[in-house]
Formats: sequence, structure tokens, C-alpha cells
Amino acid sequence: MNDYVFKGATYKTDSTIHSSYNWEKCYANSSKVHVIYLVQHVTNPTWSPPPRGWMCLNTDGAVATLDGRGSIGGVIRNSNGEWITGFTKNMGTTSILHAELWSIYEGLLIVRNLGIHRLWIQSDSSRAFKLVGESGSIDNHIPLLRVILKLR
Repeated sequence: MNDYVFKGATYKTDSTIHSSYNWEKCYANSSKVHVIYLVQHVTNPTWSPPPRGWMCLNTDGAVATLDGRGSIGGVIRNSNGEWITGFTKNMGTTSILHAELWSIYEGLLIVRNLGIHRLWIQSDSSRAFKLVGESGSIDNHIPLLRVILKLR
């Protein structure tokens, strides 16, 4: 929106509607998840299990350099590495940070629906890891990050 106001950027109607719909879902669900979670930055591509009795949400986001279209995905596994569920979603035009954060958010919504209360989140995005892991980030200017942090 700042680009629209300050730089004269234009947006396609379907992109604006898609974005508005996603934000509506985000805010409608923001106060419904109460999860204790740990966030781990993953630098090694191999999976590492969460502590016994915990579940692991491993997330990722990707954005194509050609057109800026993003996709997200994630898997939830138990401490034995057994697959519980997974998800993928196309995001439309987005930034890599937004895609990484959105994958965490989508995963948390699934966690809520499954009734999981002990969750270890793994992400390969050092920036998303840092933002989600810092309690002071609740005052951050990124609305999606504030919603994720309120899910704690």
C-alpha cells in the first residue's frame, strides 16, 4: 500500500482482492490459537526431531525471481519423525520474507485445528527465525508478524 501512496504503483484488482481476503482470514483467526512453541533456525537441510512429546512444524517459502510469484509449504511431524500432515499454497506476487512468514502462519492454523499445544517450528529463513523468535517483534511494522506473535 505504501508503494501505491508514495510511488504511484498500481495493483490488479484480483491481486488486491486476494490480498484482502488473506488478511481477513489472518485477523479472524489471530486470537484463536494458543500454542507453546520454540523456533529453530535450520541451516542443515536434514530434519532434526523436536523434544519428546512435541510436534515439529517445518516450513518454507519460495519466490520466483522472474515474476515474483511465491509458494509456501510445510510439514508437521511428531518426535519420531512420523508425518502427521502437510500443506502447500500459491501466494501470488510476494516477497521472500512474506512467503516465509506466511508459511509459519498457515502451519500454526493447522496446528490449532489439530489441537497441538507443544510445537517446535523449524525454518531455513534466518530473518523469519529472528523476527518470530524475538518477543520485542510484537511492535514490528509487519502485520503478519504481529499476528503470528499473538498466536503464542
